[in-house]
This record gives sequence, C-alpha cells and structure tokens, in this order.
Amino acid sequence: MSSPSFTEKSSTEWFYQIRGEGARHGLVNEVILSHMATEGRLKPTDLVWNKTKGDQWIPASTIPGLRPIVEAPRPSSAQPKPADALISKRHRSSFPILLVVGAILVSFASWICPKIRSGEQVLPAWVSRLLGIQLPAASGDALYVQLISLCLDQEKVDKAKDLIITFTQTGADTPAVVQQLKQRLHEVCAAIAQRERLRNALLKAQALVEQEQVAEAEPLVRQLAESAEHRRAAVQLNERIRAIREEQTRRIELERALRNGALDAASARELVNAYSGKNRLDALFTLTDGVLRSTTNLTPASVLSVARVYIAMEKPTLAKAMLQQFASLAAAAQPADCLQAAKLCRSLGETAACAAILEKYVARVADDTDALIELAALKAQAGQEDSALDHLKRASKLNEARVREKASDPQFDSIRDTWTFRRLAK
Repeated sequence: MSSPSFTEKSSTEWFYQIRGEGARHGLVNEVILSHMATEGRLKPTDLVWNKTKGDQWIPASTIPGLRPIVEAPRPSSAQPKPADALISKRHRSSFPILLVVGAILVSFASWICPKIRSGEQVLPAWVSRLLGIQLPAASGDALYVQLISLCLDQEKVDKAKDLIITFTQTGADTPAVVQQLKQRLHEVCAAIAQRERLRNALLKAQALVEQEQVAEAEPLVRQLAESAEHRRAAVQLNERIRAIREEQTRRIELERALRNGALDAASARELVNAYSGKNRLDALFTLTDGVLRSTTNLTPASVLSVARVYIAMEKPTLAKAMLQQFASLAAAAQPADCLQAAKLCRSLGETAACAAILEKYVARVADDTDALIELAALKAQAGQEDSALDHLKRASKLNEARVREKASDPQFDSIRDTWTFRRLAK
C-alpha cells in the first residue's frame, strides 16, 4: 500500500526524526510537516513515521506530495568576498556611490522583510520572478504557529489568545493547526489555574498549621502531596502537624491534671511553657478561672494546683491568694497536700497561712515531729510563746533528739531564754 499523499488533506499525524539527532519529535500534522520541509528544517533523508507504518521509519522523500518540497534544490549561499576584493584600488574612487546604493538596498530590505514574514504580497508576480524572490503562500501561517507556540511555552496566554484570534481571522486554510493551538492553549490555562490553586492551598495550609487548626489543614496537605512541585512542603507540613498533635495531647493531659488537682510543680511549669510559647497566657488564665469557679471539681488539691501554676507564671500575688484559699479548705485536704502548701507559703512569706495549714495538718497527723517543730517556729515568730512551747513539747515526746537538733534555729530566738525551751533543748 502506498503512503498517503499530503495533497489529500488526511488527518494523519506524524512523528519525525532529524538525521544526526537521537530525539524524536511529534505529533504534528501534514500541514506543519509541509511547512518544515518548505523552510528547510526537514531534509529528504530525515525520517518520518505514523501509525500506518508499523515499526518502520521512512525517509521524508518517499512520501508523495512531500517529495517535491524536500527534494527541491536550494540556492547555495555564496561565500562572502573579502572587503579588499569588493573595493579594489581601481574602484576606490566610486566608494561614495556604493555607499548610497547600499543604503537604498538596506532601506528596501527593512521595509520588505516584515511584510514577507507576514505573508503579504508586496511585489507584483512578474517583479518577484524577475528578482528571484520566492514568497511561499504559507510563510505567514508558519510564523504565526511559531509565535503562538513560543507564547504558550512561556505561558503568555493573553498574547497567545490574541495571536490565535488574528491567525483565525486571516482565513488561513489550516483548521487542524488552529484546533491544535486552541487545545494547547486550554491545557496551558488549566496548568496555570491548577498551579495557582495549589499555591493558594499551600498558603492556607501554612496559616492553618500556624494557628494549630490541624483538622482543617490536613485535607489541603493531602492535596499538596499529590503535586510533585509541593510534595516536599507537604512532608514538612505533615511533620509539623504530627508535632502539634503530640503537643495538644500532652497539653490536654496537663489541663486534666489541673482540673483534678494532680498537677505537681514540674507539670505546672510545663503547662505554662506550653501556653506561653503560643502567646496564649490569656487562655491559661481563663482555664484557671474555670477551675476555681467550678462547684463540682473545686477541691483543696485543685486550688493547690492553681497556686503552682501562678507560681510558674511568676504571679506571686495570685499564688498567695490561692494558698490563703487552700488554708480555709485545709481541714479537707490530704496531709501531703498540706505539707506542700505550707512549704509554698513559707517560700512566699505567707507565715500566717502556713501556720493555719500546719495547725489543721497536725490536728490529724499528730506524730509528725517536723511539722510540729515547724509550727512551733511559726508561732514563736508570731509572738505566740505558749502555743510555740506546747508544740515543741509534743514534738519532744515524739523525738527529743530532733528537737535538740532544731533548737539552734534562729526562728526560736524569741523563746530561747524561757525555762521550758532551755529544758527541751538540753
């Protein structure tokens, strides 16, 4: 079966391979292939192929309709003559005339070349034949195709649209080429729109992650992960989301411990750091206020936890208020919590609250020698001599050696000269 003729205007599309190059190009239709042959970009020995040829690539010269174009003899470019040969000594006197003639020719060329490129018939046919100027009918079409393709490669879609409209209005007999260009324009516009959507999705996902709204950010990150351009950013966002979830889980555990009164000093500092790192200390104040206003969960332990939070926040006034409130609830507090609260009171200089807490503690735990000695010291500092000596007597009955060891403490200076203290200190 013979190869299809280009004059038949078939819709077959071709691949082509330039001799000496390894790359294969296509698909192109017959019109574009014919333009390439006309312009000399497709040689007789270059190979072409389409789906009707099986596995065989054939020379361009074997295709009827294309053979006269690719095999047409091309004028060889004459070797430029040296300047010395153009201007000999004998003709140097006519040099000004040559300059004038050259200027005329340059002006003519600058006027005619753009018109030739646009396909405009600027000279009568007999003048073209006389001067040997060939004006291919399709030269303007080829130029438009090249310009439109260049605009699309650079994603200058507005310029490409204008050129396609102009190209269509010229009435060129190339509907297949116009359709291909429009399809290419549609693909470029779709790619630009998709890239813009992904860019907006990236910006939104980054903002949501920064606000720790990970549930809203995750669908956007999954969308970004499907794009090769944004896959690395999606990986980084996923790592950040995972870290945020771990931080949120730990923060929820600490908040639960605060409400249940199980927040120790180290956990209180961790909770404050978690909130201060996000500039959300106002939210932490709201949380502690909610704990204190609770009518079901307010216990001495929860008040003590809030006091630890205020100490970690370096709010001593608020912490003292919490310890004073704890002192009013100390009768229902656990003994261990009472001792911890008393130590915090001493560290903040709240001796009255410390003494009140220890009194309620020793009323339930009568065999704690250190608590009795501590309470006696506080009473002595407050000028309550009788109460201080009574507590020292109780402590001495439990552990005389411990009382003698603590007797040198300056806190007992106010009662040191009493007969009872000297007897207990011996």
